Amino acid sequence: MTIDHIYHPLARSNGKVLALARSSKQVNGEKNNKIHQFLSEIGVKALRTQVGKIIGIATVSENRAEYEKYISEKIYGQQSLSLESK
Repeated sequence: MTIDHIYHPLARSNGKVLALARSSKQVNGEKNNKIHQFLSEIGVKALRTQVGKIIGIATVSENRAEYEKYISEKIYGQQSLSLESK
């Protein structure tokens, strides 16, 4: 969930920032280092913003389905379809 909701959409990079951080970790890191340790200063700011968004969404969501709907709409920019009949 952390990868899908935090790192993959980070800075609207569609996984590119995550791939760069992972490759930097492979080259320069140790096994117990965390991905966020390989982000630039700008990347860390983007990470803080992303975590704030996720916390906000989690706070206003009444249940997991609503949380997932908001993640799709607000983080990934996909409109969800209502399956309820009117």
